[in-house]
Amino acid sequence: MAELCQPWPTDSTWCADLPNTPADRTPLQNAAVEHATRTLSLLTGGRYGLCEHTVRPYCTACQHQRTPSRHLYLQAGLPGQSWRPCTHAHDDITLPGPIHQIVAVHIDGRILSPTAYRVDDGVILVRQDGGVWPIGQNLAIPNGQPGTFAVRYIRGTSVPLGGVKAVTVLACELVAQLEGRRCRLPTRVTSVDREGVSYQMADPTEWLAAGYTGVDEVDVWLAEVNPAGRGRTIPTVWSPDVVQHRRTEWT
Repeated sequence: MAELCQPWPTDSTWCADLPNTPADRTPLQNAAVEHATRTLSLLTGGRYGLCEHTVRPYCTACQHQRTPSRHLYLQAGLPGQSWRPCTHAHDDITLPGPIHQIVAVHIDGRILSPTAYRVDDGVILVRQDGGVWPIGQNLAIPNGQPGTFAVRYIRGTSVPLGGVKAVTVLACELVAQLEGRRCRLPTRVTSVDREGVSYQMADPTEWLAAGYTGVDEVDVWLAEVNPAGRGRTIPTVWSPDVVQHRRTEWT
């Protein structure tokens, strides 16, 4: 399932009482938006939403025996060990996708000009300035120093308009439930904690089992994007020949 990094955007067109920006919402409203986001992400197989990542590409073996190669050619030891370059460099590298936007490419502590590369097929980062990607890097030292290579990018697929409407309507129903007003949600509840406050919200397990929420506007959209009735994750393929990536969580 795709990683959930931030709540989906909302639009007050479909719920006048729910502000669009988190700063303008009450803690209860923000909790409702986060709960609605997580529920719809599960019901759509995690195919929507954006996350920013920093990856330091490497591979465990040189690719010089594979021609042509769409994979990265880096050779890196374990953290704390020395590294040695592969013998062949290439101008393309496959990253975990889909790539929504490249924020920055760091080579030896310097930011590469955006005009020096492009994205092909939503996952391949290609040098278009006549250069090639570094033939090695030292994973034992932090990014930003000589001998390092990192790509900072936004991964995922933007939430479509139908998803914005769905999360807004569902969050609005959740707020109504929390405030004791009439709503269209199941009566079964679960505890959700946010900012030190515990809320009793509709339990999504019933929805996940059925593949719908009981709210017409939301379920129409779910049927369009997930006609199977249950959230299915986007399939991925793993191969020992595919480039490996180490993601930087913090520095």
